[in-house]
Amino acid sequence: MIRLEAETAGHVHLLYAKLPGESDDYIASLKLNGWHSLHTDFIAPYGKVVEVQIRTWDMH
Repeated sequence: MIRLEAETAGHVHLLYAKLPGESDDYIASLKLNGWHSLHTDFIAPYGKVVEVQIRTWDMH
């Protein structure tokens, strides 16, 4: 599953400019509560900043 989340994040970053330093990888570095998710911020159209959380169905 990890590959799928990383691939999805890659597609988002191909479409939109990633905000430097504004991403968290809770798959490589698990949180103490077991949270598995990739968080990334990017600049959407019209300059809006959007955070995307890519996670498994179990984490949803």
